[in-house]
Amino acid sequence: MIWNLVKYAWRSTRKHFGISIINIIGLATGIACCVIVGLYIQDEFSYDKQNKDANRIYRVVENFQSDNGTYIPQATTPPALGSALAKDIPEIESVTRVFPNPGLGGKFFVRYGDKKYLEENVYHVDENFFDFFTLRFISGDPNNALSDPNSVILTASTAKKYFGNVDPSGKTLEIDDWSPVKVTGIIDDVPDNEHFKFQMLIPLRRFLRDDGNLNWGWNSFYTYIKLRQPLKEEDLDKKIEAVSKINQPDSRNNYFTQRLTDIHLRSNLKRELSQNSDLSYIKIVSSIAALILLIASINYINLTTARSSTRAKEIGIRKISGSSTCSLVSQFISESVLVAICAGFYRWQLSNRCCQW
Repeated sequence: MIWNLVKYAWRSTRKHFGISIINIIGLATGIACCVIVGLYIQDEFSYDKQNKDANRIYRVVENFQSDNGTYIPQATTPPALGSALAKDIPEIESVTRVFPNPGLGGKFFVRYGDKKYLEENVYHVDENFFDFFTLRFISGDPNNALSDPNSVILTASTAKKYFGNVDPSGKTLEIDDWSPVKVTGIIDDVPDNEHFKFQMLIPLRRFLRDDGNLNWGWNSFYTYIKLRQPLKEEDLDKKIEAVSKINQPDSRNNYFTQRLTDIHLRSNLKRELSQNSDLSYIKIVSSIAALILLIASINYINLTTARSSTRAKEIGIRKISGSSTCSLVSQFISESVLVAICAGFYRWQLSNRCCQW
């Protein structure tokens, strides 16, 4: 029975080849657009979720009040904030900071032998950076790779650029006019779905001494906190604000938190580490994909309806021959399923080509 339905469906599809091709291409295009948009949306929502304990990690940001009284939300905070939060809020398990020293126009002059490059993404970080951001070590120990102030951790592509296929562990690099720094670790390249990228990591305490850790006026640090257990953001923000007022009673600035996994789509503050996306883009492309699929579906329905008059004779003859209503419905459904399968196969080919492009 099923085989007969397949044969009838194939025969009908071949008989009305032109209309069938239009239906297949229309449906395949609509489905392909939805699949590609779905993959894009999945990637956008995957940012920072690969980090262990991502659901317990927040970034602390600042509402900076300008001289005219307006508030400017910015992603940076003073270095003293992290130390104060770790000390005074028991719900916070640990704090880490990131400092992208501006260097030479935002870049660093790095040398190894006769190889010299201007590197842009060279960040200073606290020793517990890898407790927050999960990156695989190719060589080196993540527990003490940043314990030496004059050490540096390289990504795999950066290590290859300077040292080729030779293991660079223990070798030294010259960065600007600093004292030489020793390579103590190689990590995988930062994944594309991390909200910031880097090529080199250097211990923050290389230049930030104890007096710097007490500085509340130097708003150039990115502060991340890890909670012992999830906490309502409103309650967390109140606790952070209370700590801020204790240490800065005269300050007009205030602080609030952002979930790590929300930064890419829901944060467009001043001085972001990198340009983020926006949730509105997701809504726009989703609407476009849905509209394309709707148009393809309407096109399929219209073409199928237009053929109904030409198939009335076929239906009448089959009924006279003894075909039941159920068998006729099964035949039309099998034809639609065959068109959908062909459209799905064509969509798969179309999606592969789009991904290659």
